[in-house]
Amino acid sequence: MPVAYRAQYDEVISGRDPGADVPLAPFDVVFVPRTGIAEAYLLWNQYVQQFVPVSWGFSYIANQSAGTSVVSNGGGVAASAAAIK
Repeated sequence: MPVAYRAQYDEVISGRDPGADVPLAPFDVVFVPRTGIAEAYLLWNQYVQQFVPVSWGFSYIANQSAGTSVVSNGGGVAASAAAIK
């Protein structure tokens, strides 16, 4: 029959409560809850980022007068300046 234990990480690591140290056996499952930041990111990813794609890249034009290239990264398209004219 499964048994659940609750342990405070800080208590175990600092040694203030050695009795809170739970021995683990093979195939034991350890559940670590998400932090508030992780929950906020999950909300952002599920409800905003999937429906409003944002490109987090950069782009710049290198030596435009010589007709060289446009450099792009992060979801952008790379093309030559000659092809743009």
